[in-house]
Amino acid sequence: MGGGVNLYVVDVAAPTTRDHLLSWLRIHAGKMVRFTWRGMLVVASVDNVERSVGELHISVSRRDRWPSWDELVAVKRAFWPPEAQVVQFIPGESEYVNIHPNCFHLVGDVEGRRRWMLEPPDGVLQE
Repeated sequence: MGGGVNLYVVDVAAPTTRDHLLSWLRIHAGKMVRFTWRGMLVVASVDNVERSVGELHISVSRRDRWPSWDELVAVKRAFWPPEAQVVQFIPGESEYVNIHPNCFHLVGDVEGRRRWMLEPPDGVLQE
Protein backbone atom coordinates (compact mmCIF):
# COMPACT_ATOMS: atom_id res chain seq x y z
CA MET A 1 0.00 0.00 0.00
CA GLY A 2 1.27 3.39 -0.90
CA GLY A 3 0.69 6.68 0.81
CA GLY A 4 -2.61 7.31 -1.01
CA VAL A 5 -6.04 7.98 0.38
CA ASN A 6 -7.64 5.14 2.35
CA LEU A 7 -11.27 4.91 1.24
CA TYR A 8 -12.31 3.09 4.43
CA VAL A 9 -10.80 5.40 7.07
CA VAL A 10 -11.82 9.01 7.67
CA ASP A 11 -9.68 11.30 9.83
CA VAL A 12 -11.84 13.34 12.20
CA ALA A 13 -11.37 15.73 15.10
CA ALA A 14 -11.20 13.93 18.43
CA PRO A 15 -14.71 13.47 19.84
CA THR A 16 -15.35 14.88 23.28
CA THR A 17 -18.18 12.51 24.27
CA ARG A 18 -19.64 9.10 23.41
CA ASP A 19 -22.51 10.79 21.52
CA HIS A 20 -19.99 12.85 19.55
CA LEU A 21 -18.15 9.65 18.51
CA LEU A 22 -21.41 7.95 17.50
CA SER A 23 -22.38 11.00 15.42
CA TRP A 24 -19.04 10.79 13.58
CA LEU A 25 -19.75 7.11 12.89
CA ARG A 26 -23.27 7.89 11.61
CA ILE A 27 -21.98 10.67 9.35
CA HIS A 28 -19.31 8.35 7.92
CA ALA A 29 -21.49 5.21 7.83
CA GLY A 30 -19.64 2.12 6.68
CA LYS A 31 -16.22 3.64 7.33
CA MET A 32 -13.83 3.75 10.25
CA VAL A 33 -13.06 7.05 11.91
CA ARG A 34 -9.53 7.80 13.08
CA PHE A 35 -8.43 10.42 15.60
CA THR A 36 -5.86 11.16 18.27
CA TRP A 37 -7.20 11.08 21.84
CA ARG A 38 -5.07 11.61 24.97
CA GLY A 39 -1.89 10.76 23.07
CA MET A 40 -3.31 7.56 21.58
CA LEU A 41 -4.27 6.79 18.01
CA VAL A 42 -7.88 5.59 18.01
CA VAL A 43 -9.71 3.93 15.12
CA ALA A 44 -13.43 3.28 15.64
CA SER A 45 -16.13 1.51 13.66
CA VAL A 46 -19.52 -0.06 14.17
CA ASP A 47 -19.48 -3.71 13.08
CA ASN A 48 -22.34 -6.19 12.56
CA VAL A 49 -24.90 -3.45 11.95
CA GLU A 50 -27.15 -5.98 10.22
CA ARG A 51 -27.92 -7.40 13.67
CA SER A 52 -30.32 -5.60 15.95
CA VAL A 53 -27.41 -4.15 17.95
CA GLY A 54 -24.14 -3.10 16.33
CA GLU A 55 -20.80 -3.64 18.00
CA LEU A 56 -18.57 -0.66 18.61
CA HIS A 57 -15.00 -1.70 17.76
CA ILE A 58 -12.26 0.63 18.93
CA SER A 59 -8.58 0.01 18.18
CA VAL A 60 -6.23 1.87 20.53
CA SER A 61 -2.48 2.27 20.03
CA ARG A 62 0.45 4.33 21.16
CA ARG A 63 3.51 5.01 19.07
CA ASP A 64 6.07 4.08 21.73
CA ARG A 65 4.40 1.42 23.91
CA TRP A 66 1.28 -0.62 24.56
CA PRO A 67 -1.64 1.34 26.01
CA SER A 68 -1.84 0.82 29.76
CA TRP A 69 -4.78 -0.76 31.56
CA ASP A 70 -5.78 2.68 32.88
CA GLU A 71 -5.73 4.09 29.33
CA LEU A 72 -7.93 1.24 28.06
CA VAL A 73 -10.35 1.82 30.93
CA ALA A 74 -10.41 5.55 30.08
CA VAL A 75 -11.36 4.69 26.47
CA LYS A 76 -14.10 2.35 27.72
CA ARG A 77 -15.47 4.99 30.08
CA ALA A 78 -15.38 7.70 27.41
CA PHE A 79 -17.10 5.82 24.59
CA TRP A 80 -19.43 3.21 26.15
CA PRO A 81 -22.24 3.51 28.71
CA PRO A 82 -21.12 3.11 32.35
CA GLU A 83 -22.52 -0.42 32.81
CA ALA A 84 -21.40 -1.75 29.42
CA GLN A 85 -19.22 -4.84 29.35
CA VAL A 86 -16.38 -4.33 26.88
CA VAL A 87 -13.88 -7.01 25.94
CA GLN A 88 -10.32 -6.82 24.70
CA PHE A 89 -10.46 -8.82 21.48
CA ILE A 90 -7.77 -11.06 20.00
CA PRO A 91 -8.86 -12.33 16.57
CA GLY A 92 -8.30 -15.84 15.24
CA GLU A 93 -5.03 -16.43 13.39
CA SER A 94 -6.70 -16.39 9.95
CA GLU A 95 -8.27 -12.98 10.71
CA TYR A 96 -5.27 -11.40 12.43
CA VAL A 97 -3.89 -8.26 10.81
CA ASN A 98 -1.10 -6.44 12.62
CA ILE A 99 -0.92 -2.94 11.22
CA HIS A 100 0.57 -1.51 14.42
CA PRO A 101 2.73 -3.34 16.98
CA ASN A 102 1.20 -1.58 20.00
CA CYS A 103 -2.50 -1.92 19.19
CA PHE A 104 -5.30 -3.35 21.34
CA HIS A 105 -8.90 -3.90 20.23
CA LEU A 106 -11.91 -3.17 22.43
CA VAL A 107 -15.38 -4.42 21.45
CA GLY A 108 -18.77 -3.87 23.05
CA ASP A 109 -22.26 -3.32 21.79
CA VAL A 110 -23.10 0.28 21.01
CA GLU A 111 -25.85 0.51 23.63
CA GLY A 112 -23.99 -1.45 26.32
CA ARG A 113 -26.69 -4.11 26.76
CA ARG A 114 -24.81 -7.24 25.65
CA ARG A 115 -23.41 -9.36 28.45
CA TRP A 116 -20.12 -10.90 27.37
CA MET A 117 -19.50 -13.07 30.38
CA LEU A 118 -21.26 -14.72 33.26
CA GLU A 119 -21.36 -12.62 36.36
CA PRO A 120 -18.23 -13.33 38.41
CA PRO A 121 -18.38 -14.24 42.09
CA ASP A 122 -18.81 -11.32 44.48
CA GLY A 123 -15.66 -9.31 44.98
CA VAL A 124 -13.75 -10.57 41.94
CA LEU A 125 -14.02 -7.36 39.90
CA GLN A 126 -13.55 -4.85 42.71
CA GLU A 127 -11.10 -2.01 42.03
